Amino acid sequence: MNCINWNELEWDDVMPGMKRKVIHAESFTMVLVDLTPNLGLSFHNHPHEQAILLMEGGVEFTLEDKTRTIGPGDVVRIPPGAEHGGKVGDQHTQLIDLFTPQRDEFPASVKKGA
Repeated sequence: MNCINWNELEWDDVMPGMKRKVIHAESFTMVLVDLTPNLGLSFHNHPHEQAILLMEGGVEFTLEDKTRTIGPGDVVRIPPGAEHGGKVGDQHTQLIDLFTPQRDEFPASVKKGA
């Protein structure tokens, strides 16, 4: 069985206020993202389909021309090529991103102590 524990992986700093842990599988990439309060999330798009599961905190999220505040338990599906971005609310926020196909440009996280 291939089992990976998030707690055994090092955080990678993406930019000030954002860090992540990345796991690759054959056909998808899963990312645990940690965000500081009030962080702006720049608008962008990519050819990957994406799902976001908000674990804690909140984000004012815009997908194409629709904006809504998402919170714990919300799942947002982002079609390939769709413009999206937003702003983290006033609380520490964690989410899980799932991308298919793989995001090869994201380096896989290393195990602590490796």
